[in-house]
Amino acid sequence: FRNRGIMFTSVSEGKLYAVIPKELCDIIKNKFNNKLKLNSKINSEVIEISAGIIYFYGVLTIQDLCKFIIDVYKYDISIDKIKKLLLDGEELGFDYQVEEDIIYHIDVEDPMFIIEERNKNSDVNFMSFDKKTLFKASKPDYIEENKEGNKLEKVLNELFVIDKKILKEEIESFSIAIKNEAPLFEAIEIFLEAYEIESEEEKEILKEELKKLAMNVKRWTLKGHSEREIENKKKTIKKENSIGRNDICPCGSNKKYKKCCGK
Repeated sequence: FRNRGIMFTSVSEGKLYAVIPKELCDIIKNKFNNKLKLNSKINSEVIEISAGIIYFYGVLTIQDLCKFIIDVYKYDISIDKIKKLLLDGEELGFDYQVEEDIIYHIDVEDPMFIIEERNKNSDVNFMSFDKKTLFKASKPDYIEENKEGNKLEKVLNELFVIDKKILKEEIESFSIAIKNEAPLFEAIEIFLEAYEIESEEEKEILKEELKKLAMNVKRWTLKGHSEREIENKKKTIKKENSIGRNDICPCGSNKKYKKCCGK
């Protein structure tokens, strides 16, 4: 808005204000009806959902992103309108970039490499995310937390005196390296270089915690799944294939498999 001369920021007596030209205020008051409010809400949601999708998938063609917006999240909006909103979102500072016919997260180092590697996983479907999760992930500088990352943070705090903010950033940098498909051993070594580790035992403990974290990072080449989630799904399928028709269904219904999920 500042670049377009629509809105400016100002500080008065230590308080931050948004300043809009009076002439523009009068126009906004006259135009700001319920229909405009609804359109504004939809536009904001489309931008935020797009940013959230890109956080988890890393990179998509504009065409594929539009399919998610229209077919999966059920927004009645034209592809041309979505394209315009994506550019608006980029200008507003959301964590993605638009280049020709693709859109990718700012942490993606090589968008085409991610697409090529992801295409090899044709047996993996894109992970589903609800709107609430995507809105949360759309925030600039968003860092997804998981219990493995929290455990690693706890271990490091026990071994070293380190600023919590810096520690979170270092853990996030490791996760980003994994998302970019850096070799695991290389990502681990780079992470450990920042610390003066006194014993091999401590080093091995940290290596194991980093491996656990890597297994649970939602990967761009795995379409938003973590490696652990893919493994667990394969185990579930294998288990289901070994269930007899008269066995209790594994879904927890207490019905026989043939009368439940095995129909």
